[in-house]
Amino acid sequence: MEHENQNKNFGLILLVLGLFIFFSRFVNLGDFLWPFYIIIPGLLLFVGTVIGGHEFTPLTIPASVITTIGLILFSQNITNNFASWAYAWALIPASVGFGMVLMGSKTFNAKLQEKGYQMTKTFLLTFAVFGAFFELLIFKSWLNSGTSAYVLPIILIISGLYLLRKSRGNYVVFEHRDEDEYGED
Repeated sequence: MEHENQNKNFGLILLVLGLFIFFSRFVNLGDFLWPFYIIIPGLLLFVGTVIGGHEFTPLTIPASVITTIGLILFSQNITNNFASWAYAWALIPASVGFGMVLMGSKTFNAKLQEKGYQMTKTFLLTFAVFGAFFELLIFKSWLNSGTSAYVLPIILIISGLYLLRKSRGNYVVFEHRDEDEYGED
């Protein structure tokens, strides 16, 4: 029964890939949607980790990285803002952390999930800080774009409010436990 499900799932993957290649012959995807040549293999790796057995679980991290790189390139291609690599690089280690969270949840490894969560959070914050720095001070794109003139300040305000609330002690970052308190030596 498991063998039949694997064949069915693999057949579905081949069908989607074949349809994508077939329709790409009629639509010029190269000019606008070329990042999907990276996004789709990443998504297929995700599908493989979901439908595959336990042995496919390590593919979660590469799937996350490949998909993220494709999405970064797609975003840059649409906006024609390839200078954003100055800070978009931080999304790649964030995607490694995200992959660790997914892998940890699939393998019931709480330590891996926590490390992945911390890594994701750290590099998303890095992305936001470097993005604000480069876009506001170096590229000054907020002066030239109507949307950016509103979106970036709102993101900065929300991030500032979050950090202010966090600094008031509403969140516990690390919890110290005295081993003697629990009767352990």
